[in-house]
Amino acid sequence: MSGQILVPLKKHDRIEEILLYLDVLARPEMKVVFLTPYREKVSWMEVQLTAMQTGARAIAAITTLTANTVRQAHLRAVAERIRPARKALHDKGMTVVIHCYSGSLRSAIASLRDADDETIVLLSGHTIISKFLSQARQFFNPFGINDSVPILFLRPRRQY
Repeated sequence: MSGQILVPLKKHDRIEEILLYLDVLARPEMKVVFLTPYREKVSWMEVQLTAMQTGARAIAAITTLTANTVRQAHLRAVAERIRPARKALHDKGMTVVIHCYSGSLRSAIASLRDADDETIVLLSGHTIISKFLSQARQFFNPFGINDSVPILFLRPRRQY
């Protein structure tokens, strides 16, 4: 692979907007990784009721089965959401991967980064960094035109 582009997705991000930037950035044989946050939504009451009916030893198996089922449903929903982008990028010779992460986005990016490959992180314009930059721009130029950018590019530093 000649590099990778990490694309963190939030609930309200529009794939059409992101795809415009990916068309410009991506080259053939690149890997595009869509990152989606994931929280386990296991109903503990349901697990306890099932355990009462089947026995206490089944709690771990039931919890694992329920968590896997919910995670697979989440992955299917994300795959359906990015289907147009996946088809367009695959036609251009790029590999598209969906990665679920729990915890912070920073740790997810750090775990996926490869020191040998070029990594580009494509962030939505609704992040804290972009809000800070737009506020600073308005403070120093109060009468200027609002030229907010919907996408923010970050290129992590290489660590040797």
